[in-house]
Parts: sequence; C-alpha cells; structure tokens
Amino acid sequence: MAPSLFLKTLATAALFATLAPAQTPQTKSVQVETSPAAKDPEYVITKDFRTKVFIVQHSSPFQLQGILAPLGSGFRGATIRASDGDGLRTLSVRDFPENLATIEEALKRLDVPIPTAKEAEFQIHVLFASKQESPDEGIPEALRGVLTSLRFTLAFRSFSLATSFVQRGSAGKGVFGQGQAELTS
Repeated sequence: MAPSLFLKTLATAALFATLAPAQTPQTKSVQVETSPAAKDPEYVITKDFRTKVFIVQHSSPFQLQGILAPLGSGFRGATIRASDGDGLRTLSVRDFPENLATIEEALKRLDVPIPTAKEAEFQIHVLFASKQESPDEGIPEALRGVLTSLRFTLAFRSFSLATSFVQRGSAGKGVFGQGQAELTS
C-alpha cells in the first residue's frame, strides 16, 4: 500500500470519527443536597396551626368528619378527628386559622336538627265490579260518592267490597299494613 493511499485512508477515517456520534453512552452521577422543605412540598412549620374543639349536637361526628375533611389545608399535621365517647360528641380540628373559620361556618350549617318525620295513612278498599245489576254489598259510606263516579266512568252496574286495609308509613321508614286478610263477597 502506498504511503499516500495510507494517509488518505487515515485522514478519511479521522474525518468520519469526528462526524459520527459516540456509540458508548456516557453516564454522570449528580448528587443534590436537599433541605427538609425541598424534600416534602407539604412541609410546613407547625407554629401557625391552631386547634379547636367543636361540640356536635345533632349529627354524627364521624359523618361530619368525612364531609369537612376537604375544607382542611391538607398540610402535614392538619387533622380532623371525630369522637363519640361517653355521650360527648366532638370534632377536634387542627389547621390554619382561616381553615378553622371555614370549617366552623360549614359546621354551623351542617349540624342542624333533623326535621321530624311526617306520617301518612292510606285507607285502601278493593272492590269487585260487575255489569249485572245487584245491590252494593258492604260498601263503606265514605265510598258512596266514588261509586257514583265509577258507574258513570266505567259503565259497571254493581260493586262489592273485596277487602279493606290501612297502610301507614313515615318518611325514611318502611310501610307496614293492617287490615282484614279475608275476602268478602
């Protein structure tokens, strides 16, 4: 191989070596010193926290705890704890003063007496209707006006009482029935 050809090949190889990217990755290890405030973005100096105990009179403190929790700051050390021991129903809140004020206002609106349940009573009468003429049997006096409307609307001529019963219930509670179980013809 001639020296000039050797030099041209070496020069070309050197040119490609400078243009081509390095094929072995270079790793660097960097260590950064962090302060406690930088490690935890929720870190707070607790000297600004205040604690207040609220007495719950009408609602469950445990239910209110779940409802009021989003009103807290969420910082480490901020807490809402419910207690229902020995008849003393309380919420103990530890947070910033502005959050305490917000929770207190919400508690005034949420801890209110529950309205008394309204009761309802239904008297139910089951009737048999017929197109044949016969005397109305066992029909209560309160239904006489209703029978006149039924005869006009439905074109039935006679009615007889099958059964009557009473259904009672109140808001938030189940309905139970009382009445006669036998059919009357």
